[in-house]
Amino acid sequence: MSRALKTIAVLLLSPVVLLVLLGLTGKFWQRGWAPPDNGISLQPKRPVLKADAVALGSTFDLLRRACEMEERMPCPDEGKDERKRLRSEPWSEASFPVLTMMLREREPALALAREAAKQLGGRMPTTLSLTDETFPVLRPTIRLVQTFSASARRMAAKGDLAGAFVELETAMDVARIPSRGGNIVHLMVSMTTERAVDETMRSIALQYDVPPEAARRATKYLLRAAQTEEPLPEVFREEFRTVPARVAMCFRKEGASFFELSKINSADAGPAWLPIGRYAGWMFGSTPSVTTENLSRAYKCAIEIASQPYSVASGRALERLPAADPRGWEWLGIRDPFGLLLAKISLPTFGDILVQHHARLFDLRATAVIIALRQYERDRGVQAESLSDLVGTYWSDVPLDPFDGKPMRYRKGGPGQAIVYSVGADQIDDNGLATKRGEWNHRTRGDIVVCECEFNTVETAAPRSE
Repeated sequence: MSRALKTIAVLLLSPVVLLVLLGLTGKFWQRGWAPPDNGISLQPKRPVLKADAVALGSTFDLLRRACEMEERMPCPDEGKDERKRLRSEPWSEASFPVLTMMLREREPALALAREAAKQLGGRMPTTLSLTDETFPVLRPTIRLVQTFSASARRMAAKGDLAGAFVELETAMDVARIPSRGGNIVHLMVSMTTERAVDETMRSIALQYDVPPEAARRATKYLLRAAQTEEPLPEVFREEFRTVPARVAMCFRKEGASFFELSKINSADAGPAWLPIGRYAGWMFGSTPSVTTENLSRAYKCAIEIASQPYSVASGRALERLPAADPRGWEWLGIRDPFGLLLAKISLPTFGDILVQHHARLFDLRATAVIIALRQYERDRGVQAESLSDLVGTYWSDVPLDPFDGKPMRYRKGGPGQAIVYSVGADQIDDNGLATKRGEWNHRTRGDIVVCECEFNTVETAAPRSE
């Protein structure tokens, strides 16, 4: 062999030999990224329920059938435009012809959804992979809840205020189904749709003279709903059930890898890229068992944080999971870099979810407060001086702000005006000055204002921007 060929062989083999040596000696100089094991259980309270084991006539079976019917229905763009107008315009069949038609066509689907909502304690099948068949129900569930809201506005316009509130309570029950046994994707859909229903409830309460019994029932329902929301630690436990599938995608011999999720279920995906974790992971301390163990420790840490009362510190702690933040060549000094990469893809969203979860609780309680305040003014002809004035009639104690555990904030404005707000994620009372919607985190100043309104008008004002 010529000198040139030997030189080329040495140059080609040297990196391979170096990587092997790094892998064999890595445990002596690489540092781990996972937090210590805090001993918290990752076992969800609900046993595994597979989609093919769902009983006929159960909650999910009824919801799935309703969603299948909804998916077959046309959803014209005019209907979306009319839904937007419905927030500010009173209902009439002449003004909303497309929504009128959609309500008529979707009545069978709504009937199935109503039956699903009646089954308290019903749940979603367990999500064990990222391509689970429970995901296709999410989009039609959102549309079903939107249709319930339109139906409620139609009822209110026709004078059936009690029926409108029952319809909205049903819509909220349907919106909550995905979060019972579901993971984070299901939770986000539930939060988004449920808060849209809250907005409709507040709007109807401010526009119409709601019968006292219907108002009291709605208030009790909303406060009870806030108490029975799916606990966030439980959602994190359900989310962990998908971790083995994610890890397997990094180490599987064939098929789409974790880094090609966009190609899953794609007809033209073509040959799947063989994941590097299968062949090179061991060199850096990444094996299926090690990666799963490290991710389990990170999830346990997230569950421990989410189990505590909200604080700015807890939001920061979740955002910083995982604590390691290597740059460039620093990744070579990390033991199990594949696990760290997986953790960085999923865990940073937990901080935002923590804030959104508490904002959801506040939204439920604030809607109950607004309905009660409106009824108090109608019954007595004057505004309540404080929320304590409503104790005994609508609640035994003033509802608490979930962000700081203190009584919710209520401030009278001019004649017939009031503001109901939360201190928000930064836990600083800005006297009702709202931050921009969607920017609720501990770094952003401003309160969460759900109602800056005139009780004696039809309008409901949106939160003010900073």
